[in-house]
Amino acid sequence: MEKPLEADADAVDVAPGAAGVGEVWICGPTLFSGRGNDVEATAEAITADGWFRTDDLAKVDGDGYLTVIDRATDMIVVCSENVYRVEVERVLDGHPAVELATVYGMSDDALGVKAAVVVKQDESLTAAALRRHAAAKLADFKVPSSIEFMARADLPMTGSGKVAKAALKK
Repeated sequence: MEKPLEADADAVDVAPGAAGVGEVWICGPTLFSGRGNDVEATAEAITADGWFRTDDLAKVDGDGYLTVIDRATDMIVVCSENVYRVEVERVLDGHPAVELATVYGMSDDALGVKAAVVVKQDESLTAAALRRHAAAKLADFKVPSSIEFMARADLPMTGSGKVAKAALKK
């Protein structure tokens, strides 16, 4: 039987109901043996004692329910603080004029969070207004320091229909 384990950055188990967020690790007889022929990726993902590091960041509530927060590779560090892209995207998407918002880190983490935003047709929105909306719901370091408005057709997409965030950084 597979058993999830939630570990913090130091591989210490995060207790259910604790305030922390940790990475989900799984182990069990049905776990795959590696990532294809990629020895390096396998070594990074599977611990010496057989735990698979999923790269999913989650918390466990007091009842033992696991809630996935974000992917570790999608987390942005701003001035030593963790910013979960999903959290910022939900706030931006909550603005009535926003059709789609995607968030990514800038090349210099100290500069903060950058957002690419698609505004609904026949709506107008300024970066200052969207920042005010975000500031009402997020800590200051999570509010995008730069907002770029784009047409949906100009957003780079992956083959699976997700925004190609790596392409936005270029």
